[in-house]
Amino acid sequence: ASHLAHGCAFHELELAQDEATISLHHSRFTLQRRPKINGIAVLVSEGDPRYVLEWVQDCVASALQPASDVDSPAFARISFLAAVPQDARSLAAADSAQQELVLLQSERGVEAALAKREGMRLGEEKLSAAQLRARFQVWLQPHARPDVFHAFLSYRWAALDKKVSGALYAALSRRHVHSERVVVFRDQERLLTGRPLQDDFCSALARSTVALPI
Repeated sequence: ASHLAHGCAFHELELAQDEATISLHHSRFTLQRRPKINGIAVLVSEGDPRYVLEWVQDCVASALQPASDVDSPAFARISFLAAVPQDARSLAAADSAQQELVLLQSERGVEAALAKREGMRLGEEKLSAAQLRARFQVWLQPHARPDVFHAFLSYRWAALDKKVSGALYAALSRRHVHSERVVVFRDQERLLTGRPLQDDFCSALARSTVALPI
């Protein structure tokens, strides 16, 4: 049986004073309150960490939606940012209260650096884009070349268009239809350095179900 909280479905829920353990499809994870970092730790014991993160993001967005209609500066400042330990591939065994964290989504986060095909300095380490993707791959959108794209995003490289298309790419990529993840093409995430860009661009368009010009 499925249950619903803030518009988010789950199968089983175990509650304790400072944590909740949730079973969701083939995933099982625990949400722990961490006052020292003013956040919530996501400890994944089974399943796909990226799917769990997306579920948590959707739940937070759903829970905050009523607040967006309230005329209050405090509500306007509420946001959700995901951070992972700098040296961890997964949070399954990580104590994020004692580790240095790195943001996944932000202007200076891992995803932004990869979108620019840049590396990042983490503490004393200087990681290339390839090393960055390899380390945090479990939390990132797949970078492989799919056989078929469900949606193809076409946009001009103006600042507003890039921002809108980036938000749309992230939102669509978190969706599932009949248990299948929606696969989206956006050049910054899908085109690979060193390959013939025009050929790959045209090939992706031909293999897309829907084209979305912005």
